[in-house]
Amino acid sequence: MRKYVVLALMATCLVAGASAQKVFLGPTLLFKAGVNGGNIPEGQKTAMNFNGAPDISANLLWLFNKDANIGLIADLAYNTVSYRMRPESEALATDDNTIIIKPSYFTIAPSIYFSGFTLGVGFGFPTAISVATVSGASMSSNTDNMQSPAIDVRVGGMIPVLEHSTGRLSALIHFAYSLTGINKSITGVDDTYNPKVISGGLGLAYHFNLTKMME
Repeated sequence: MRKYVVLALMATCLVAGASAQKVFLGPTLLFKAGVNGGNIPEGQKTAMNFNGAPDISANLLWLFNKDANIGLIADLAYNTVSYRMRPESEALATDDNTIIIKPSYFTIAPSIYFSGFTLGVGFGFPTAISVATVSGASMSSNTDNMQSPAIDVRVGGMIPVLEHSTGRLSALIHFAYSLTGINKSITGVDDTYNPKVISGGLGLAYHFNLTKMME
């Protein structure tokens, strides 16, 4: 299934590139943090966690014509979200009972682009999950019970800060909310506390101007 999705996306990008007035392609780095935006069990509390390693993606920006700053984005990323859970009582919370949850995905994210503003949706296919206490004790975890695809809605910005004939450097602003929980929804099983991550981040993108390079 993943293979066909990727092939379809690549074909779409090639068709788009052939007829576009401006096509940019390049890598992005995104440093993120997140919290659990779902329902929290009584006696528990969520807290923000910084991912540490950045998300890395290949990002294609297709502007509809050279005079209008409107277009589409196709993003292929290794995407990690994370959050912390701990006892609600400050007196009881310790590094041994504060848990960091980090699911990772291969994500395909189409977006619209309008004068630096971006709005899109991500479809994530689980690749790994880490569950460990702040003190370093790892807990058993695997991707078998993770929702696939995980779907999020995302808004942000891709703001050019340096541009020349062969490419441009942009600052990235990213916010996303998981529409699906991390875990699979199973009929007959209470889904009330299925975690839904809210994430945000800052980063950089460098895009090569393919249109200019192929002239």
